[in-house]
Amino acid sequence: MTHLSRRSALGLAAAAVAAPLAAALPARAEVYTSLSSDAWTPICNNEYSGYSYWTAPPDQPYARDLMRVGMGYNDIQGFPAWRSFFRIPLARAAGLTVTRVSLTLNWVKAGSFPSTVQLYQAADIDPAVRVTWDNTSGNWTTLLDQRGADGSSAVQFGGDALATAVQAAITRGARDISFGLRNTNESNRAYRKAFNPAQISLVIASP
Repeated sequence: MTHLSRRSALGLAAAAVAAPLAAALPARAEVYTSLSSDAWTPICNNEYSGYSYWTAPPDQPYARDLMRVGMGYNDIQGFPAWRSFFRIPLARAAGLTVTRVSLTLNWVKAGSFPSTVQLYQAADIDPAVRVTWDNTSGNWTTLLDQRGADGSSAVQFGGDALATAVQAAITRGARDISFGLRNTNESNRAYRKAFNPAQISLVIASP
């Protein structure tokens, strides 16, 4: 027959008392911090590849209405390919340790076929500096995620690469983080997508 030492017996008794208490304590919940964009701009190729939409006149159609990706059509540019940049201020996320990140975009218009939209970390954008198709070839620094978009629901990006990029920006004390959007098919308007720039939501989960 096995005999427990007095110390072992006391240890088991203490564990038995603590077990119900531990089971009753709620698991520590994550804290969610939701951030929005404060600046965005489209760019397009064609004969407008040197045009910066920061200063587009308010009466110019298609200039500042939607964040477009893929081939579109309008009465001015014809059939250009569109890409878009936006940035998100990080002041409210200062000091956070990132567990997970999701970035949600709400579609407004879509072509007739599903397509894949890519999310890049981009070089910082600034409304005071011209941003054009011609001068942003080096802005697409890192592909963070890509998701299918069919125009029937919001597009939600996530994954380790996005979380790592956001954590790195927070850790180095960046004021904001910039992203770029593009469509994997930029030569057929049936795959085009457009998103609402007022409904960008970056949600950071932290301990």
